[in-house]
Amino acid sequence: MRSVRPALIFGAVLARREDREKCEGPDAATRNASRIWVWGEARDARGRQHEIRIITLNGYSLTVFSSLAIAEHLLSNDASPGCWTPAGLMGENFILRLPGTSKLDLTRPSA
Repeated sequence: MRSVRPALIFGAVLARREDREKCEGPDAATRNASRIWVWGEARDARGRQHEIRIITLNGYSLTVFSSLAIAEHLLSNDASPGCWTPAGLMGENFILRLPGTSKLDLTRPSA
């Protein structure tokens, strides 16, 4: 687990440098007024399909909350070495645990 800490500290140093260079984006009021609607679909080799629709925070805030949650998880838990997707590391419903995120249940019209 100790090998993750230097990477997180290095990332924090880079973030502070970006702050000094004054990267600009939308202000807090604009971000808070914005939402994202996401649709995703996955199919396996057998043809099984899973679909999800969510509504979540703006991309800036979603990135902050998800990054902090993953960093906290890595500092508190042992993770196997390798490359992980957020769902692979945090669980398939990780995004639904983030603030301002919920699943949209839409019924399809019958044919």
